[in-house]
Amino acid sequence: MKISEIPGLGRFGIYVDGLKVEDLNNDRWLLLGEEHLKSLVTIIRDVKFKDAGEYKKWMKKWGDPLYLPMLALKKKYNIKKWNAYDFFKMSKEDKQYIDDVKRMVASADGRFNSVLRVTENRTSDDKPMGLFGRGDLEWHCNDGGLLYSIPGISLWGQRNMTNSSTGFMSTVDWYEEQPDSVRRDLDNVIVIHKYTSQQVNPDGEKYDDGVVSRNVFCDDNIASNLHNDENLPEIPLVRKSLYGYKGIHLSTSCYQVVGLSVKESKKFFDHLRKSLLKEKYIYRHKYKNDNDLLIFDNTITLHNREGKTKDRLAFRIPNDYSKLRPDYNPYIQEPYKSDYNKIRKDYANI
Repeated sequence: MKISEIPGLGRFGIYVDGLKVEDLNNDRWLLLGEEHLKSLVTIIRDVKFKDAGEYKKWMKKWGDPLYLPMLALKKKYNIKKWNAYDFFKMSKEDKQYIDDVKRMVASADGRFNSVLRVTENRTSDDKPMGLFGRGDLEWHCNDGGLLYSIPGISLWGQRNMTNSSTGFMSTVDWYEEQPDSVRRDLDNVIVIHKYTSQQVNPDGEKYDDGVVSRNVFCDDNIASNLHNDENLPEIPLVRKSLYGYKGIHLSTSCYQVVGLSVKESKKFFDHLRKSLLKEKYIYRHKYKNDNDLLIFDNTITLHNREGKTKDRLAFRIPNDYSKLRPDYNPYIQEPYKSDYNKIRKDYANI
């Protein structure tokens, strides 16, 4: 197994080549997990997991997959372990969400396993079989409207990946290059988040809204977030990664800065994106293999997608690193630090 630096992502990012799953052991995988936290983006080229189950097994050694919308539903309906009767007590909207997600699960029996397909393919009755269907994805961090968000994501390619790319932009170098006064100001910025249709995937279909919007807000009041400006979440712009780096959590759901008007906020976000999205901070992974495994930070690292998506298929896991960093908290100020710890404790008891 050989580790080398990814060119073009500042001081971050590593390639891993020659990894043979059959030769892996727990110690080597945990050491690689530490290297990943330090590098923010890890690309393991041409990985031959047997199936989605083996992929999940290895990612789970760093921490249980963290599919937050399902945890939110378990909390809402006081569910300890899923059974068929739980479905009948759910609202119409929640039932529809469960049906949508079951079609996207990468398992033969349709049971939820936290591994979802990313594909534009559809069923015979024209329903989506995966997340983020066709077209490009804008630069973003996932879970923009969640105080308690997933710290990382992994994406394992399956087929027809080689005509597309996944881009990464680490905000750490940019943040550390700013004057002390600017960093202090950024540390105090609180962002109001709002979901609008197709904001992450402009070429996607509106059918994605029910699933994607829950990935952004993770509650059953999605309609209020879609149609008005009441009770929108407020979350700090600056966060810490699991390794302790500070940077920017910038999502397509960033709507307004507390203390600024919507118009002033738009100017702020436009300027921030223009300043961040420069080639010297960006690496675009153009797939040469269908089976590359991309593991990346979701706190302060942006990602996007470009290229052809027809018949493209990847498996996706929202990563939790609780076995590597059990006491992780991304926030640097109150009450967000305490609120994060409370939510984590609540979910741990579900």
